[in-house]
Amino acid sequence: MTALDLSAIDLLSAGISLFVTLTLTVMTCQLVPIRAKFGGLHASLVYSGACSVVSGVFWVLTLSAMASPVFAAVVGAGAGVALGAALLDFVDGEISDLQTGILIAAGLVGAPYLHPDATWIIAIGGGLLGLAVLLLGNLVSHIRSSRPGLGQGDYGLALAGGIWCGLGLVGHALLAATAVTAIIAMVLKAGPKSRIPFAPGLVFGFSGAAIWGHLV
Repeated sequence: MTALDLSAIDLLSAGISLFVTLTLTVMTCQLVPIRAKFGGLHASLVYSGACSVVSGVFWVLTLSAMASPVFAAVVGAGAGVALGAALLDFVDGEISDLQTGILIAAGLVGAPYLHPDATWIIAIGGGLLGLAVLLLGNLVSHIRSSRPGLGQGDYGLALAGGIWCGLGLVGHALLAATAVTAIIAMVLKAGPKSRIPFAPGLVFGFSGAAIWGHLV
């Protein structure tokens, strides 16, 4: 095989990887749209556009660092879908099972490449730990206030985020998520009975932990 043939194959692989990444991100945004609360079509376009841009940026960064089209597609699609979940929860107060399902699947596919010591056991353990911590926290909240403090989608995001960042960084991720959520609550001037979106904090915390684990 010549160098030219190899370059052509690499280019084709990268092109297919980028196409899959952006297609999955855009299709998820179309299947789980932001409801028309402000701006109608314009809001949906901004939503899809922002997720696609983030997806593409993470695809480029991952491909440049890892030279793996498959892993670049996993990270790119994961980043775009995660942003979509955060925006959807912030605007509409819900997280789609489709979004969390894609994030869980992508995390399992990319688990061996996420950081130097990553394995499927560490990834699954991280997901289960994240889910367990949120379940326990919600149980305490329910006992104290007689009403649940978290939505069903938050559990799915915690499971997905734990898979992405691994067992050792779940605590750091949830601490960051709580801090970001507290800041959002202060900015929104939320009262004791106000709904506070947790997905933006979860996405920030687990994404940061996954990136940190990969770099360190």
